[in-house]
Amino acid sequence: MSTEADITTSSSLNDDPQSNLNSSTPRLILLDGCDYEHWLILMEKPQGKPTRDEIIATYIHTLSKLLGRKQRMKIYAVSTRYQFAFGALISDEVSYKIRELPGVRRVFPDAYLDADSKDYGGEPFINGKAVPYDPKYDKKWGPWIYDERDIEGEKEDTQNPE
Repeated sequence: MSTEADITTSSSLNDDPQSNLNSSTPRLILLDGCDYEHWLILMEKPQGKPTRDEIIATYIHTLSKLLGRKQRMKIYAVSTRYQFAFGALISDEVSYKIRELPGVRRVFPDAYLDADSKDYGGEPFINGKAVPYDPKYDKKWGPWIYDERDIEGEKEDTQNPE
């Protein structure tokens, strides 16, 4: 875990996210594995009951809008059952651009869920393919990513602007 001596701060964290994006920008690092290269992209809850493959195809399509079809190799984890998210190795610049795409809810720098094993969590996505589903993957992520009331409240707010 980082100590106070290890922590750097940056005014750019509070400034316009589109300005001054480069690899030399200091960052606040609080969690193991948070390297600003691994990003967690939270997606809107899918409509209906799509299959796991359809959900994953949505993640790949979202990333390919910015990086092209072959960039599915940048995905390292997916979540398809209770949380709808994927982890991707992308640049700062892409992390800001992806936020503007349809269906993207939030984007965060990813950090290890298990620092000892250097595990970011989720269903592993290896060589451009998801491993077979196992419920153990969802236990790691926990319920903190989504709160159904929050999602429904967001939809109501956009449908009834003040």
